[in-house]
Amino acid sequence: MLCSHFNTYYVVNLLTRQWIVLPTLPIPIRERIHDVRCSVWSVRPGLVCYHDENDVNNGDGWYRFKVILVPINIEYYSPEHIKRLKIRWPAEICSLQHNIEIYCSETRQWTEVVIDWFPLEINYYRCYNPILSYDRMLYWLMGHFLVALDIFSTDAKLSPRYIIKLPDELLLDRACFGVCVGRLRIACHYYEVGNGPVIHSWELEDQNRGSWTLAHKVVLPELKSRSYILHLIAFHPFNRDVIFCKEEQNIYTCNMQTGKLT
Repeated sequence: MLCSHFNTYYVVNLLTRQWIVLPTLPIPIRERIHDVRCSVWSVRPGLVCYHDENDVNNGDGWYRFKVILVPINIEYYSPEHIKRLKIRWPAEICSLQHNIEIYCSETRQWTEVVIDWFPLEINYYRCYNPILSYDRMLYWLMGHFLVALDIFSTDAKLSPRYIIKLPDELLLDRACFGVCVGRLRIACHYYEVGNGPVIHSWELEDQNRGSWTLAHKVVLPELKSRSYILHLIAFHPFNRDVIFCKEEQNIYTCNMQTGKLT
């Protein structure tokens, strides 16, 4: 697990209860981020863990890992703003260069990588969705696309491995993104007239083709008469039919086959 306190980052092994402190960046990344068109910048961290047989048989119990720090703009760019700037994603990408930081547990050093594909289009929704580690790559939502980045790539230019269009029906401001039974999933909820709250869940079938399959569409009759806002929190890692959600201060498990909350 990756934790942070101000500009200090920690990697924690929850099973062994061991933890280490990563070296402090010479210049905090927030101080290096500047773009006259953007008013509020932040940093989103990501963690990828990996191991091989040598680590298991001869290691000290620590996985090898890499940490990435990606700058994000949390100011909302409206579609009208994007249109005025004449920028389309992903056909046209912001030409400004951005710096990301990558820490490697093997070298125990931070490396600054300059990229030129960081899009100007809104990263607003990434404030609510994590940078997800899956199959030795990092995934995050960027606009109405899912970006996959291979930080183990040996290419001279670090570029996205995949840029996958999200389902057209997906409401990004209500999205939940994660891994369920080894497959990437994304879900959202909305209010359907006559039925009440409805959850849609999609599963990524093919990364190369960017194809999604609707895994669930379920009505939640128990919440029809309530005025509280429902938040989807996470997918169950081992049960395809369960998603965790929050209503006010209550946490529920939702069976997406029956719509039952427990």
